[in-house]
Amino acid sequence: MSFLEHITTSDAWLSPLPPLPPRMEELLHETVQQTGRGREEILHLCLKHGIERMLENLEKGDIP
Repeated sequence: MSFLEHITTSDAWLSPLPPLPPRMEELLHETVQQTGRGREEILHLCLKHGIERMLENLEKGDIP
């Protein structure tokens, strides 16, 4: 196992996210309330799905 595979999120230094625009903050808060999931979990899922969509679009030639 490599060194990087041993690093956990708590070990890694992560810079804080910049503040979200007000509308995005409202949507995030609403999603937390409706799903019962944590803020970080929702943001992680958004990032994961967003990256997957970007890669799909890239393969289709939809992203310059």
